[in-house]
Amino acid sequence: FDNTTVGEKLLTVSYGGCQTAFPVTVRELVIRSVELVKPKRNIYLEGDTLDLSGGYLEVFYDTDNNYTQQIPLEADMVTGFDPNLPGKQTLTVTYLDYTFTFTVEVTAKSVVRIEITTLPKLLSYFGKRDALDVTGGRVAIYYDNGTQETVDMTAGMVSGFDNTVAGI
Repeated sequence: FDNTTVGEKLLTVSYGGCQTAFPVTVRELVIRSVELVKPKRNIYLEGDTLDLSGGYLEVFYDTDNNYTQQIPLEADMVTGFDPNLPGKQTLTVTYLDYTFTFTVEVTAKSVVRIEITTLPKLLSYFGKRDALDVTGGRVAIYYDNGTQETVDMTAGMVSGFDNTVAGI
């Protein structure tokens, strides 16, 4: 029995030294329809990786026994996801000549804490003649998606500076 090629096949049955044969027809599988079962996850935090688990294509073939096949979604089937763009996004799934869409939402990451990693070079000031100078200061920013970045400190980040009052 060779089902890798389409056409008529003659199969032989042997038993007790005797043989007989019967014909079978191997037909090409023809897709009747395809349906998308969406992945379980549809909300992402900015910077997350696309998670396609639970998502698949249900392929229905035109056969006598209503044969179906589940094809798991893979990253190369899906376009339109930008993990760094907060908001609703419409993703497109392409399989053969079939196209489907589904929507996910990417929520903006939020700052959970900050930490000064490098103090500014200038830490002593002489009254009104000196303006705030935070040159050299660096701040680590930690986000709720597990990422962090370090940025230069700016005067706009600093509060409490009063060059009219002496003290710390």
